[in-house]
Amino acid sequence: MNKYTKLVKNVVTFAVGNLGSKLIVFLMLPFYTTILSTKEYGQIDLFTTTLSLLLPLITLNLIESVFRYSMDKQYNKKSVFTSIVVTCGLLFMLTLFTYQLLGKEIFGGDYGYLFFCLLFLFILQSLFKQFVRALQKLRIYMYSDLVNTIIFVSLNFYLLGKLNLGVNGYLISMIVAYTVDCILLFVGARLYKYLAIGEFKPFLLRELIRYSTPLIPNALMWWVINISDRYIITYYMGYESNGVYSVATKFPSIIYMLYTVFNRGWQISAIEENDSESKSEFYSKIFTLVSQCLIIGSSIYILFNKFIIGLLVANEFAIAWEFTPLLVIGVVFSALSSFVGICYTTSKKTKGAFISSSIAAITNIILNLLLIPYMGIQGACLATAISFLVMFIIRILDSKKYVILKFNIIRFIASFVLLVVQLIFHLNEFEYSFVSELIMVIMIIILNHSFIRELSVFGKKIKYKFKVKYKNAL
Repeated sequence: MNKYTKLVKNVVTFAVGNLGSKLIVFLMLPFYTTILSTKEYGQIDLFTTTLSLLLPLITLNLIESVFRYSMDKQYNKKSVFTSIVVTCGLLFMLTLFTYQLLGKEIFGGDYGYLFFCLLFLFILQSLFKQFVRALQKLRIYMYSDLVNTIIFVSLNFYLLGKLNLGVNGYLISMIVAYTVDCILLFVGARLYKYLAIGEFKPFLLRELIRYSTPLIPNALMWWVINISDRYIITYYMGYESNGVYSVATKFPSIIYMLYTVFNRGWQISAIEENDSESKSEFYSKIFTLVSQCLIIGSSIYILFNKFIIGLLVANEFAIAWEFTPLLVIGVVFSALSSFVGICYTTSKKTKGAFISSSIAAITNIILNLLLIPYMGIQGACLATAISFLVMFIIRILDSKKYVILKFNIIRFIASFVLLVVQLIFHLNEFEYSFVSELIMVIMIIILNHSFIRELSVFGKKIKYKFKVKYKNAL
């Protein structure tokens, strides 16, 4: 199968399950902003973001090793999976002991036991999903996402809407959904076949830890950039402001959600093409298409930003429209940084990922502390955008050691200048601001017209191959 065709096939498979499920959760936003207060929404946001902080710490980020080493043909999948499951189990027991020792003020305060149970399931589900993806059992991966979402949303309507359980209801919904998801993955993908105590290999574990440990601070730095501003906003402005900021981040996250779906398929292709002589050409072509898609998509979203937020959230959260445009630009650079960062994973040289994300995280913390006290939530948005821009620049320069990315840098910079001008028009409302924004959108599309042409040509090729395949089947 052609590498481009396979990439599209993998992306479409992930999109069917993952994108559909995430879209359903996003469409629940009007329900959450009506049922929950800004304070409750802010609390839930902090719980879920704290989970993402603890995951790499408790597991030594070995979950990242599951995918990369299981994809490598020279390693035994049973040994990789067993070694990591056993180690994560022991690390969880250590965390459980720490929880009992330190009491309920750790891991969630009054919601401690619910939070701790959710943490265990989050670790298990993340481990299972990464291994299933490495096995390329993508249908099971897709079905698990859909089942997880259906159960979670259904319980939300009952526990939050009917019983009015608030934060407790939300956490219980997550626990039940994750439990069913783990069972489905374990049984459906027959993961039990890859578990054998005799396959626990201390020497392999040492190598896995060497690969994953530099990614712990890298994961923490991403957490700092994405999440730390919420703690600083809460400190200076309270849970209510964090609730508004959390809602504001949900809309740019649509763009990153779309990129994440692509990225899951892209990681598989990037690893498989790692030793190819045409690797740089492959990376460059995909990077150009992805960057143009992100820029055009972001510009169109900003144009309709205020209307979308006004339509989907309660009045109490409506002010969030002012904060989304800067977050959109931050998300674009975040996605592009993630794309370039794949070269660290494929080459197993994870030090560069840590350095770039560390510099960006330090930049983010400094800017948050400087800007939030004076600019409020908008300061956090600006800090996020600048931090991801810094990370992207560092990674573009550093990635030359592993892959040469060739793209039209003048067109790239010009597109972002137009995007910033559009953002200024959007935030400074005046009589013809919408028309001015629309002109910027048209200019961005014209500047990146090659994206539409390339997509059209590629689409025709895929369509032709499916026609041939269908005729042969008949």
